[in-house]
Amino acid sequence: LQDTRGLDEELGYIELYKKFIVQVKELEKENTKKAENISALRDALKKIQTTVILTEGKTDSDLLKLAIQKLNLQAYKSWSIKPILSDKTSNNQALLRFLCDMRDNIPSTQLVIGIFDRDTKLTLLQNESLIDIRDYEYVKIAENIYAFAIPVPHNRTERDQISIEHYFTDEEIKTPKEGKRLFLGSEFYSTGMCITDNSLYYKGGANVYNTINVIEHESKKFVTKADGSGDYSISKAAFVECIKNNDFGFSNISFEEFKKIFSVVEKIKNSFANESNNILRAEIAADKSEQIIEEAIMV
Repeated sequence: LQDTRGLDEELGYIELYKKFIVQVKELEKENTKKAENISALRDALKKIQTTVILTEGKTDSDLLKLAIQKLNLQAYKSWSIKPILSDKTSNNQALLRFLCDMRDNIPSTQLVIGIFDRDTKLTLLQNESLIDIRDYEYVKIAENIYAFAIPVPHNRTERDQISIEHYFTDEEIKTPKEGKRLFLGSEFYSTGMCITDNSLYYKGGANVYNTINVIEHESKKFVTKADGSGDYSISKAAFVECIKNNDFGFSNISFEEFKKIFSVVEKIKNSFANESNNILRAEIAADKSEQIIEEAIMV
């Protein structure tokens, strides 16, 4: 009996060790993957000599590029603007983690700016205190890494629900394409029934009720008929494509509010330039001091 109990205990320990070993191997895989990603990014950054803007999603990058084109912002046309993806998805937290990984692992000589929507908290440990990036015009994460949440456009009162699509008016957001369009959460009751057209239904109504959230067609919770049939919404990506292609009704959509984003970018660029100049002056001064000391020693 004693031998049996001892065997059971031993097998129990073996099972625990197995689980531990599996966890360790998974962590090793994650760290290896992270190290590979960091190494690849470090190599990529060495090749990029211009400023980099990182966004939380592809549509954000696409709309910023369109804004540069529509507003004829020549100074930004050579900048690299790209989204950050984590496990094939994009969101604020993935971008924030990425910027912190850059700070901790990748010394950067060029300016890197992370641009965030305002629709989720952006908690960052800064100077041993937790802050929300949304409470600041912009924050400096590291020597050459900055971040900010997009300013509130059109004097909207829903400050914590703002995504980049809200830089267009509600009327512009709802521009139709062949009977389909983007929808806002404020168009639906919590039951999912459409306020202005009771033949339409959104099964995620409870999640967006009384908000201005742009409904994510990509999540497959798109707008249908009341019985669940049909599809009357488009994706954010499709909306951007309509603007790119100057589709009927989309060619006159205004990008004026995007100037607020680039106003913050300009301030960051000037701050970065001033700091870089100060560092250069300090290095030149240090070199001169060394030269004076050497000359004095020689004398």
